[in-house]
Amino acid sequence: MTMTLPWMPVIISAGAPTLKRPVGAPIFEQLVADWTAAGRAVPGRNDPEWSRLAGQSPWPDR
Repeated sequence: MTMTLPWMPVIISAGAPTLKRPVGAPIFEQLVADWTAAGRAVPGRNDPEWSRLAGQSPWPDR
């Protein structure tokens, strides 16, 4: 038995204010610096290990 909800439209107010993201928030800059120094992956930056693993064939013998 599956339960589904009825379709409901999403209403977005065109006049709603948007929140601005802080540019160069110090807490995030320090976190990025710490993660980079520790050799960890940083969101939004190239991750060589992931690139290497994702670039390999899942079946190496084929």
